[in-house]
Amino acid sequence: MNKKYLIYVLGTVSVISGLYLVTSTAMGGSTRLTGLVTGSMGLEEESEQLETYKIGYCPTMEPHLQSLEQEKIESIPLDSSGQVLRQLNQGNIDAALIGRKARSNEYQGEGKILEQGHTLVSSQGGVIPTDDLDEITVNTYLDGEIQEEYPELNFRFQEKLEDINKDDLMLIDWEDWNEELELVIPLHTDSSKDERFRTPILYTQEDLDEDQILK
Repeated sequence: MNKKYLIYVLGTVSVISGLYLVTSTAMGGSTRLTGLVTGSMGLEEESEQLETYKIGYCPTMEPHLQSLEQEKIESIPLDSSGQVLRQLNQGNIDAALIGRKARSNEYQGEGKILEQGHTLVSSQGGVIPTDDLDEITVNTYLDGEIQEEYPELNFRFQEKLEDINKDDLMLIDWEDWNEELELVIPLHTDSSKDERFRTPILYTQEDLDEDQILK
């Protein structure tokens, strides 16, 4: 007995609620449901996933995280700027936000100063109670208006930084800091740092452009 075979060819693929309905058409024109398949059938939807970056920061820099694109970063608090830079060197974080410039033996990359700021320095460095700031003389080459920012300081004004004896206490712009100078850190009675003498500086891995995470 001769058997009649109907030959079906693949017709359309329709998607309903994540299911793929496969229909086929016979040579004579009739159609039927050939299959019901879940999954992508090789048709993958492209979804853009926003890349995030790990940002380590020291305690005084928490308020300055707002300078960064929040949806692009995972902020990681660390105990000190030195610890933040070590994590950056070890590749555990993508960027470091610290309140001072890094020395060359701490990190080789160039940092970006996010806000203008000033710091106390001398050739020896050290710490000083904030309550004692009004009892000492501070040399500076900065404009006389600086007195308004630090009313408790007794300034001796000089023409330029080079005119100041490096052994003396001086207030400088962070842009002018160099490795011949050591920080003199004013401390509150609870041993926390006076944040007026810190400024946000961003260091990143070589393959990360600062503009990718800055607002």
